[in-house]
Amino acid sequence: MRSLAVIVLLSVICAINAAVSISLPTKHADHPGKCWDDHLKMEFDIGLNYPKNECMEVHCGGDFSMEIRSCGAVLPPLGYHNERDYSKKYPDCCIKLVKDEIKNEEAEPAPSTA
Repeated sequence: MRSLAVIVLLSVICAINAAVSISLPTKHADHPGKCWDDHLKMEFDIGLNYPKNECMEVHCGGDFSMEIRSCGAVLPPLGYHNERDYSKKYPDCCIKLVKDEIKNEEAEPAPSTA
């Protein structure tokens, strides 16, 4: 029973770290032969696309429908922070939790002069 709870918890965590949007066929008169996302104000070629400066994967179908996969929101727990690398393609660009460095606030003892 305990292992089932762990599997369910891990599944929920994995599901939260991703988002998928599916749209009906969308065209734009200024971008013939391409999918158009009105929210992003971007055009996409038919097939798989990885927009620059975005962490997402966009599949534009031959009927101009789109499936957009992106990272979910991650709120770091205490002692961690988020890091993201936009130079990588989705999903490797998604947020990674990184443990904060613990800074020693205590002053170093003064060197002995004796």
